[in-house]
Amino acid sequence: MKAVIRRLCRLEERAAPPEVVEPSWVAVMRERQRRRAEAEGRPYVEPVREPLVVDDPNDWAAVMRACRARRAAESQRAEAQQ
Repeated sequence: MKAVIRRLCRLEERAAPPEVVEPSWVAVMRERQRRRAEAEGRPYVEPVREPLVVDDPNDWAAVMRACRARRAAESQRAEAQQ
């Protein structure tokens, strides 16, 4: 029985088409942002993400506060540049 299963597996490897690797949703979203910026005539700058520094990564409230603080700092920097 094992020989039959092994033979079937070999035949499937030859006959089956290779699996298609789908891009991650992050890559898809970045590509959409890049295309939208190009269509509007704006330069696309890849965002640089610094890792969050949180004492306890299992404390979701602290993680959310750190993310909100980072977004607030980014928006203040953007306003200061304008």
